[in-house]
Amino acid sequence: MTSLDEALTGPGGTERPFHCPVHADKHASASVNVISGLWICYTCGAKGKAGNGYTVNPDALLSYLKGAQKRHEQHYFPESWLNLYTAGDPHEYWRGRFSEQACEHFQLGYDEESESATYPLRDAGGYLLGVVRRPLSPDWDGGKYIYPRHIDVTKYLFNYTQYERRPVALLVEGAADAIACWEAGFEAYAIYGSRMSEDQAQLLRRVSTMRVFCAFDMDEAGDKAYLGAKNLLPDMSVERVMLPEGAKDIAEVELVWRTALLRDRVGKPDQERVVSTTCESGPTDRAKSGPEPSESTSGRGRLRIRPTSR
Repeated sequence: MTSLDEALTGPGGTERPFHCPVHADKHASASVNVISGLWICYTCGAKGKAGNGYTVNPDALLSYLKGAQKRHEQHYFPESWLNLYTAGDPHEYWRGRFSEQACEHFQLGYDEESESATYPLRDAGGYLLGVVRRPLSPDWDGGKYIYPRHIDVTKYLFNYTQYERRPVALLVEGAADAIACWEAGFEAYAIYGSRMSEDQAQLLRRVSTMRVFCAFDMDEAGDKAYLGAKNLLPDMSVERVMLPEGAKDIAEVELVWRTALLRDRVGKPDQERVVSTTCESGPTDRAKSGPEPSESTSGRGRLRIRPTSR
């Protein structure tokens, strides 16, 4: 637990995170400016100045307490529960699509009983709600994804944490698209489909997002998703990332060209990521077999597409 005094005296930049002294903070959701001494908690709304105490925003604190009560009532799984699906090497379904680093980072697994590829489903606080299943059995005739019962995924964003401040956000439709962006060095939020909800728009406002890039699928549903995002986020700048001709979604674009496209449209990546090529028939192998891009471009028809099994 990092205290305010430790944040002020320890190493770091001008803005330093620490654990809020007002509520039961487990995620260091408060931040202090070491020059002015001013601090604020982005979860419960408390704020103050080092050495001068603090004040509490009653509405923000009440909202936090209600959320804490809801979290207490909600059934969560311990992190160790994921070992049921992630033990051993990644399943061939994931190895054929993503690098080993991505499989490990996103805890991509496999459920033997239902013959399904899996990935974790978490709420805005990072608490584990269960796993999403992608049935792989040829006899399966239901939906493409199976979500945990009694969970409304439109209230959440994949790969989201409310404890990060992110002035620029990248939105995609599915979890696989967000993972593909991560491999290119960009953190992306997935809306679990092609229709953004008001709850998801509110989650973006929590992380102080002012500019949004939508890398939605290049089809009618993706067009509607983009227009829906613009309508739900009138207070933000919402722009479309156009994919190259022939690519249905961003995960279909080869890694080297996907990276160039996102650099051109979104800007500097969140992290310069070096993706291993050790996975079997992984996308990185195919990406590195092609020529390096001589220039980045946001226009369609100039980036290479890689075939994928959907």
